Amino acid sequence: MKKLSFKIIVTVIMIIVGFIVIQWLLPNQETTESGSVTIQIYNEASELVYEGTHDFEKGMYLYDVLDASFELTCAN
Repeated sequence: MKKLSFKIIVTVIMIIVGFIVIQWLLPNQETTESGSVTIQIYNEASELVYEGTHDFEKGMYLYDVLDASFELTCAN
């Protein structure tokens, strides 16, 4: 029983340490100021099919900007 408790405690500690390391290593993708982004979409023939400028606010992610402007779906 002692051995099992020790293994559980070590596992929980390693999960917490791993989470902290991942959060520390991965850069924050959140914007630090507001602005705008220009999006250009081309088809296979290199023809421009969409061009638009979209504003974003501080704290937004690129996904938030795209989700507000387009209907995003998961490709299978």
